[in-house]
Amino acid sequence: MQELEIKIPKAKEEEIVNIPKGTLGELKGHFDKQFGKIDKLLFAIVTSVIVSAVGIVIATFGIVADQMRYNSVIYKEYSEKTKSVETTQKINQELLIQNQKNQEIIIELQKQVLKKYLWRN
Repeated sequence: MQELEIKIPKAKEEEIVNIPKGTLGELKGHFDKQFGKIDKLLFAIVTSVIVSAVGIVIATFGIVADQMRYNSVIYKEYSEKTKSVETTQKINQELLIQNQKNQEIIIELQKQVLKKYLWRN
C-alpha cells in the first residue's frame, strides 16, 4: 500500500506537510477532546442563560404581584378617602339645609316682632 500523503499549501506553494498514515486517528482523538471541551462550555453557557431567563421570569412575576398588592392598598385608601369626602359632603348639605330653615325661622320671627312693635306704637 501506498502511504497517505496530504498536501497542505503554506505561504509558499513549495512547502508541503506529510502526514503519516496513523496520525489522522490521533488527530481525530485530539479534535474529539477539543470538541468535548467546547461542548461542555456551550452546555454551561446555555444552562446559565436558561437559569437567568427563569430568574428574570420569576422576578417579573414578583414585581407584577407586588404592584398588584400596592395598587390594591392604594385603591383601598382612595376608596376610604372618597367615602369620607362623600360623607362630609352629605353632612355639609344637611347642615346647609338646616341653616336655611333656621334663617327662614329667624326672618319670620323678626317679621312677627316688627308687626307687634309697629302695632303698639
